[in-house]
Amino acid sequence: MLYRILVFFSLWLFSSMAFGEQFTGTLSVRIIDTISQDGLYVAKKIYTLQLQDKTRVSLDLSAVDLQERPLRTGDILTIVADVLPDHSYHVTELSSVSQRSARSSSLGVRTVLVLRVNFSNRSVSCSSNRLEEVLVTGSSNVKDFISEVSYEALELDFDLGNDAENDFYSVTIAADTSDSCDPDAWATLADAAVTDMGVDPSQYDHVVYVLPEQISCDWGGLASLGCQTGCQAWIAICDMTPLYTHELGHNFGADHSTTDLDNDRTIDDEYGDTSCPMGTAAAGMKHYHALHKENFGWYGDAAVDTVTDSSLVLLSPTEVSAFDDESEYKMARIGVPGRTIQNVALEHYYATFRRREGSYSSDLKASFRNKVTLHRKTRTGIKTYLIDTLSPLESFRDGETNITFLGKSTEEALVWLTESDQEIPSYNVSGTILKKNESPLVGKRAKAAKLVLKRAKGEKFVAKLDSDGNFSFEALPAGIYKARLKIKSKKSSTYRGKMKSQFLIHTGERSDVQLVGSVKKR
Repeated sequence: MLYRILVFFSLWLFSSMAFGEQFTGTLSVRIIDTISQDGLYVAKKIYTLQLQDKTRVSLDLSAVDLQERPLRTGDILTIVADVLPDHSYHVTELSSVSQRSARSSSLGVRTVLVLRVNFSNRSVSCSSNRLEEVLVTGSSNVKDFISEVSYEALELDFDLGNDAENDFYSVTIAADTSDSCDPDAWATLADAAVTDMGVDPSQYDHVVYVLPEQISCDWGGLASLGCQTGCQAWIAICDMTPLYTHELGHNFGADHSTTDLDNDRTIDDEYGDTSCPMGTAAAGMKHYHALHKENFGWYGDAAVDTVTDSSLVLLSPTEVSAFDDESEYKMARIGVPGRTIQNVALEHYYATFRRREGSYSSDLKASFRNKVTLHRKTRTGIKTYLIDTLSPLESFRDGETNITFLGKSTEEALVWLTESDQEIPSYNVSGTILKKNESPLVGKRAKAAKLVLKRAKGEKFVAKLDSDGNFSFEALPAGIYKARLKIKSKKSSTYRGKMKSQFLIHTGERSDVQLVGSVKKR
């Protein structure tokens, strides 16, 4: 008898689980920024698929390698999955993926509806006027932030009807702050309430739901990832401006800016890269780092220098390049050793240069300012890993791969990248010192002078001038140098030499360098 019962139970369990069925549908991806019991921030992705019959099912993608296939909201997937007794789908294979453009969420004009969602027992602590300040009208607001950091490639429109009134609405829903966390239910109720007011949420690219802070959820923000239409973001800390830039960044298609400072391929801190809003929002306002900007389509097509052999690359700061500026590199990338298939790099190191610039980089920490930052990212990935920051003359090495920050000017930085053990190149450089009227410095004054070049603190190179004002340096290492003219003083006739703020930039052999300065008698 017991044997028959066990057989019956086994047959029932088998019949309730279908193995290896194929399904096609439209994907929804959400990132939840949660706070763990020990107070640490952690992230969780939720995947759901809307099947062709409009049924929505939960996906378990733990058995699928997604590193080379970042999934976004709106992707059309064909999957092979086991349907489990709890009606979730355990995906064993992504047999095909039809992905839309990753940049369709982050270019052009995107319309935004803001709903202040009051619960039956508690209201949002920010007034509607305060929300407008945070998002549109304040001295530091999200609308202006997005315009600046995207170089006007992306504009947020909070006035769909063009009636000079921002689309901010307050609604009250039948929910209590002690209710179980259910952002979808709250969004449905809020959408219905604002629809009754004559506003159609489906007409907007983004809907931002601002909730009371005392809700039962363990997160401060939640957002759709890389959505084209029907984008949603939930905010539970209403006046924290950087939180909006973080959650909207998910809408635009960015995953988190993480750290892996020992480069062991294990994340140290999911939100640890504070050079970027896609790290912790608590770190304030600063530009998205260059890797996210490139994914968003905010640089010209020639902004990235892919290094396959030893190369010197000039980088302009992340903060200052325009959308259509293809004259300067924003990033230099070089393949990660051992991460290739058929000589194609699956993962790269990226070098970028950061500094404070504009209205929205004041919170960029000193640990990143005027430094070269190094990230690692898969070829098509949307999650980034900060691995190092370099001051002038500091290097990062991974086997024979070497990245060295050689120096900076007020406009750019010079980096050396090599995937061999090749030394930093050096050059023989000669030139002439000119006076302010552009005539050569000659005679005794010239012979009493010397030219001092400094590439970094504590490093200098000195050359004496001949009677015609000429100088020369042998084997001068590649770098960006500040030049200063010094003239030996005499009791009877003392002269002072001063160079203009000049920099020598070596990316190839230079000859006939002319430096303009002035010489005055004391």
